[in-house]
Amino acid sequence: MSALAGQEALVGITAVVSIAAAVLTARIACRPFPAPSSTRRAGDGTAAAGNAGIDFAEASRRAGDRALQLLLQHLNEQQRAEYEQQSAFTVVASSGHTYYLSRNEVVAKIDNHIVRLCIQPCTRESIPVWDVVLARKLLIEADERAFLATARHWPWPNAYR
Repeated sequence: MSALAGQEALVGITAVVSIAAAVLTARIACRPFPAPSSTRRAGDGTAAAGNAGIDFAEASRRAGDRALQLLLQHLNEQQRAEYEQQSAFTVVASSGHTYYLSRNEVVAKIDNHIVRLCIQPCTRESIPVWDVVLARKLLIEADERAFLATARHWPWPNAYR
């Protein structure tokens, strides 16, 4: 690899880490913020008067489909096979720690401890769940220390026994 190619790769990794770190910050509640009641009509998937006629449910579904396709492009063969069987996959960080990512949670095996990690976008905007999963994966692979420093740690249920 030439020095220029190596430098370009480093810039790319730095950009991914910066974007992932900016998107993901820990929150005490691992749930999205509810939409303000003034922007939704009950049951029809469209916004109030200013955006009448826009089908936000369809736009959200299409965004989710695109996010899933992007995630699948970033999975290796083993991760893709895991995803197809379980809708979840394993990421092994450069440290050797193992992370199990699903749509709802991250479970990590760090040394002899198993912990749940909560790391969510800090925004009121709607972000497709698979974009969030991809951001978690990229941050774990690029800068595990930043991921662990940002995530809220919860004991795995077996830890209480």
